[in-house]
Amino acid sequence: TISCGLNHCIDWLISKPWNDEALRLTLRQLLRISETDRKPAAITRPPEIGDSLDQAPVPLHAVDPEGKILWANQAELELLGYSRAEIVGRPVSDFFDTPGAARAFLDRLTRKESLHEYPATFRCSDGSLRHVLVDSSALYRGGTLTHTLCFLRDITAQTQAEQALQKYRENLERRVEERTEELSRSNGDLLREVTERARAETDLRETRDRIRLLLDSTAEAICGFDLEGRCMFLNSSCLRLLGYDRGEDLLGKDVH
Repeated sequence: TISCGLNHCIDWLISKPWNDEALRLTLRQLLRISETDRKPAAITRPPEIGDSLDQAPVPLHAVDPEGKILWANQAELELLGYSRAEIVGRPVSDFFDTPGAARAFLDRLTRKESLHEYPATFRCSDGSLRHVLVDSSALYRGGTLTHTLCFLRDITAQTQAEQALQKYRENLERRVEERTEELSRSNGDLLREVTERARAETDLRETRDRIRLLLDSTAEAICGFDLEGRCMFLNSSCLRLLGYDRGEDLLGKDVH
């Protein structure tokens, strides 16, 4: 089943702008073998092609129209941690992180869509996840789908780094929000404290003014001294009694 579509597979691979060195190596192996195989006298494909695919450094597998895995090479077995017996014949959906993702993947292939760098997540035998990009093409004979050939590129490290960076950003944003809320509360408390202090100072100033007005309005001479004998206050009657015109002439001075 696999060999019948390899000519089409090679033509499809040639048309792809591969950047991965491992993929380029696989292509060179396939092309070198397929050139001798394309002679008119050749009827069956030599077994070396199957060996090259199996030993290719790029993980790849083939899936039939029902979504069952027909074959997987050694690189894919090592990537996912399964033996060949554990993977061949099983639905490819068993290895996707979510079965719905596998169905969407196969639906696109059955609509004769070629996939390029299609993101997918596979579950390994130990339960861990492998994030990959899939390049795949459906192969047909007489308009009927025979199988699909899928190449996987492991991007787990890159995905985990991006996830860690995203988590760091989210934590940083959360900490910034929390700090902003704290500063807002602190600023609110500070504003209330300043407002209350300004109000208290206004009340005190008004109280002093009322007391001074009351003392200045009395006919009795009133003055006050601190413990060191310095004049701290005197009313208008006291100034007149002592013969002064301004309070500044006595305030803060020792009048004994």
